[in-house]
Amino acid sequence: MKYFIAAVASCASLGAAATASADPTFVIENDTFVRNGDPVQLMSGSIHYSRVPPEYWNDRLQRLRAMGLNSIQTYVPWNWHEVDQGQFDFSSPGRNLTDFILTAQSAGLDVILRAGPYMCGEWEFGGLPAWLTENGTIPLRTYAQPYVDFVQRYWEDGLLPQIKPLLFENGGPIIMVQVENEYGSYGDVSSNPADAQYLQFLIDTARNSLGNNTILFTTDGGDTSFMSRGTFKGDSVYSVGDGCGNPQTCIDAQHEYNAPGKSPFFCSECYTGWLTHWGEAGANTSSSAPHVDQILALNGSVSLYMGT
Repeated sequence: MKYFIAAVASCASLGAAATASADPTFVIENDTFVRNGDPVQLMSGSIHYSRVPPEYWNDRLQRLRAMGLNSIQTYVPWNWHEVDQGQFDFSSPGRNLTDFILTAQSAGLDVILRAGPYMCGEWEFGGLPAWLTENGTIPLRTYAQPYVDFVQRYWEDGLLPQIKPLLFENGGPIIMVQVENEYGSYGDVSSNPADAQYLQFLIDTARNSLGNNTILFTTDGGDTSFMSRGTFKGDSVYSVGDGCGNPQTCIDAQHEYNAPGKSPFFCSECYTGWLTHWGEAGANTSSSAPHVDQILALNGSVSLYMGT
């Protein structure tokens, strides 16, 4: 992974905490991520804090940093923090999101937060609370009641107040926040007005709580067919692809959906492992290292799924 090693060496100093800058900024300019005025390639790895005992958070994060990564991605499972309806838990062991994020910062890692409300992540019900359906089936992941009211309460009263003090501009390590997850594999904002209203509702809710400086992004499959269903064209949200089996296809799709100059190539999930269904031979992902090299050689950023 020669490009990976070279890129790590060229931006090693960028792993320092955001507080080193008097006015920390993380922005997109000229199709490039710019951190405190310096261009940076993101070399990230996914870690699910909800699956790691908190006693091991620092150990696992230090290992990711030792791999040469400068950032991490993590999902926030809604049903991990609101087990019982209306009762938010962001403080008990294993659920203290602030502690996890600050531990990442102390390890020299920036944080890409995947806020949901749906996360997938091979997690029960994609992170949605089971109590959503306690009174029978309701429409989910679209603009419909009572689902959007529950989402709004969870975000505005629970999750987003936890995030705001940890944003990069506020001295924390959170550089980007994802809304929904791979929505183009479920909904269709191009043909269903309720789906488009739902995605816009998430963007507006995040903006109202987090302000206008933090990069909000969507993740969909790395081509225009997925992005057409799961994101918006323009600059209301930064659209990226996962998988990126053909990096140029993903680059072209990102350029079609992002505003001019606002489309750094970012493979949000470069698979270091894969699912093995019952009865199948074990998945072979031995090609992941050359794939990472290919992405970085195109001046792209990458997140390993999973990092640990």
